Amino acid sequence: MPYLILRQDQNPNSWIALPNDSLEFWKLIDGKAPASSNEPLRIELAEESKEPTDFFDFPYWIVSNTMKMALIEFGVNNIDYFPVTLFKFGNETEHSGYYLCSIAESLSCVDQEKSHFKVRLPGKQGSLRNFQIDERIVDDRLLFRLKENPQLILISVRLKEHLQNCGLKGIYYQETDKYDGNPVSSFWES
Repeated sequence: MPYLILRQDQNPNSWIALPNDSLEFWKLIDGKAPASSNEPLRIELAEESKEPTDFFDFPYWIVSNTMKMALIEFGVNNIDYFPVTLFKFGNETEHSGYYLCSIAESLSCVDQEKSHFKVRLPGKQGSLRNFQIDERIVDDRLLFRLKENPQLILISVRLKEHLQNCGLKGIYYQETDKYDGNPVSSFWES
């Protein structure tokens, strides 16, 4: 079963502001839950953002309630959801009904013989571009993080079709062999 990278479509002009250290951004990328707090999580939208869409992939994975329900309905059960309110600094408008996602499952499944992949050396940055998945390792999973690049969420084509049928906004599906190594969506590709 082919897999795609789940990306945020930048065309709706809606972005999350740079990471808030209190959310421990890198722990979230590694699939760990945010630090617990009695206060509800609040995440700032970038100043130039328009209306929030159903999905954000950078710097945090955030989904709308509609997308959360679509994922659960299709049987995706490896995501922990934490309620958040999106807001713009200096603007009283707040957007509830969003969830910060922690995806615990990551798979090391890049087919290194068919991919442009350099292993990370201690203290050095590795690189991953134009890659293929070894589907024998994936074993029909619906959604997972890629261990070789934990910022990437991969989904099955079946899940993509389900999400498209749900009419969600702000999602872009990128083929792995067209990935350019950029953590921010490359939405201008054809």
